[in-house]
Amino acid sequence: MNASRNLTRDSAGVVPGALRRNIRRSGLGLSLIILGAASISAQGIVPEQQAGNVAAASSHDHVDRSSPSSTAQPTDVPAGVGLVSFQGQCDNSKSVPAEKTCKITLTRADIEDLMSTLEAASPAAVRRQAALNYARLAAAAAAAEDLELNKDPALIKQIETQQKLVRMQILANALNAKVEAQATELPPAEIDKYYADHQADFVRGDVLRLIIPKTFSADTKPEDVVALRTLAESYRTRAAAGESIDHLQEEVLNNLGLKMKLPPSKINMPRPSNLSVAERPVFELQPGGVSQLIETASAFTFLKLESKQPIPQDIVKPEITAILQHDRAQEAIRKFTAAADAQFNLKYFGLAAAPEILPPPQIAGLAGSQTVTARPAPRVPIGRPVTPARKR
Repeated sequence: MNASRNLTRDSAGVVPGALRRNIRRSGLGLSLIILGAASISAQGIVPEQQAGNVAAASSHDHVDRSSPSSTAQPTDVPAGVGLVSFQGQCDNSKSVPAEKTCKITLTRADIEDLMSTLEAASPAAVRRQAALNYARLAAAAAAAEDLELNKDPALIKQIETQQKLVRMQILANALNAKVEAQATELPPAEIDKYYADHQADFVRGDVLRLIIPKTFSADTKPEDVVALRTLAESYRTRAAAGESIDHLQEEVLNNLGLKMKLPPSKINMPRPSNLSVAERPVFELQPGGVSQLIETASAFTFLKLESKQPIPQDIVKPEITAILQHDRAQEAIRKFTAAADAQFNLKYFGLAAAPEILPPPQIAGLAGSQTVTARPAPRVPIGRPVTPARKR
């Protein structure tokens, strides 16, 4: 459990080490401490109390000010040159004469190996801060070992527990990465097939919407509802005969005695997915067709299709790719979930139903599907009781 075991030590001889193996053993807490001051986020299982301790250990009481040499690149220093050295406990597990203390040296090669494991693409400033934080961490660990804190049973148990959690986290991340990588490997033929099979989803056009607001109250009689529905059907019939939707909408408000401003009747180039489920069948009509009457809590509405055309495949390709990637990831996770056969004690977790044992990973690009957002069916305020006026 020698925390600084794999750094170079000068005593009776040079003892080289394997820094990467030590990083794997030290775990996520080490990553957070090393990279914390450089503002690099690390994902993992870290209790809140431990996270607070990590932040407190990241030298927040002072600032490591840059010097004029900070413009130089870390690669300007040869790989074998020492970056920092300090006195610490010797590594007695090696075949070297026993010594009480040794000079421990951290070289640029050590920090490069460290960063290739933690954050390979980190910039120069981050690497410098990581080297400094790692040196501080190793020096503190060496001092703790001098006091034989590494033999404390409670600390031994804590180290073993965190190593177990970090191992599981790394393997879980590897599984998600594997699922994501496989989900993104889409052959062009699969995209072509999806586009061909879902032509009805990839159309857009100009749609008009007419709204007949409901003007009912709690004491409205059933015959009032029937009368308004009959009036709405008459407007639908006139719209199907070719009358102007805008003209009909104005007449609706006048006949009902309503003084309100409704949204424009024209919905510019919507797609079926941009409309409510009840309104989507309008795209099944031919241009000039009028949908069936749709009743909501606040109004009767119907739509008229003025035009429609297919959306070219190259425009919706990113959307199709995201859909297929999502479906692939879901299928992979579904298989793993079935194999896990998880059983939950719902009473302990305080849940009404079993949660997902393996939530699907977030595939990059799913949130960026390029869809056109159209105006949903507006909510119309329910006003005072008004009896439909006679048609002039």
